[in-house]
Amino acid sequence: MTTPHQLLQMILNKKAITLNSRGEQAADFVLKVCGQEEYLVGNYPLTQFQYVQDMLAKDGVPTLVTVSVNSVLGKDRLYPVVL
Repeated sequence: MTTPHQLLQMILNKKAITLNSRGEQAADFVLKVCGQEEYLVGNYPLTQFQYVQDMLAKDGVPTLVTVSVNSVLGKDRLYPVVL
């Protein structure tokens, strides 16, 4: 099962190929729930996060964005909410 770190690595690999960019590391980013101050972090399968479960239960598609770790340091919700 895919973890947040693995998904970030896939995103950065695709970005590197598409935009011919290099040097970005998955550890420099976190996955943020779009429109919320909630982040997917930790070594848990994505399907164990409450947000992902809620979206799948509604037949929705989880919407996540990548944000720099530096932009969220000190935020209260930078911990996993898992089932």
